[in-house]
Amino acid sequence: MAMTRKDIEAILDQMQFRYRPHDEWAVVFLMRMERYENPENGEKSLAVVVRLTENGEYFSMFAPTAYKVKGQNQDAFLRACAQIQWKTKLIQFEWDESDGEVRPIIEFPLEDGKVTRKQFERCLQGLCQILDEFHPALKRAAEEGIVDLPSVGPRAEVTTLLEAAATLASGGSVSEEQARALEELLGRLRGGGGGSGSSGSPREL
Repeated sequence: MAMTRKDIEAILDQMQFRYRPHDEWAVVFLMRMERYENPENGEKSLAVVVRLTENGEYFSMFAPTAYKVKGQNQDAFLRACAQIQWKTKLIQFEWDESDGEVRPIIEFPLEDGKVTRKQFERCLQGLCQILDEFHPALKRAAEEGIVDLPSVGPRAEVTTLLEAAATLASGGSVSEEQARALEELLGRLRGGGGGSGSSGSPREL
């Protein structure tokens, strides 16, 4: 059975989110962010739209006009977006050449299935965390035309941990990033799940 807007609203109700219907197949809500800044007003908030298409058989979650980039630095910005897609999971970036709108999006077919609350939360967490993590780099690409992304992913994490272990073994001190990586690793070893959860939190519309 295809999914409906009411199914999406039920998940948001369970999560105690404030939202509003956008149309028959979509809802919109705001997320409070840590680093990402709305390009229109500078606020640390992200508008998120959840939309069903193909009569409820296709799911998408996206942030309309998360960025707006035109001019001499747009190629650098889009190159940064492509690198983020390579380095991370879930998220893609759509670009409207006519007005420069860039929207991060997560989408996939449902066919005869439905999104569970756990899947929904994974999508929302991924969207918010990735934008928060890479916003400084994307902002620099848009303003200066410089692409300089932070290292992410399993290989980067292993490298950071090995460097920290070697430094500690030689009696030295570690950086904040290395200390954080070690702390997260210890948390996983203790069964803490690793990480502090989503960087986004619901914000009243």
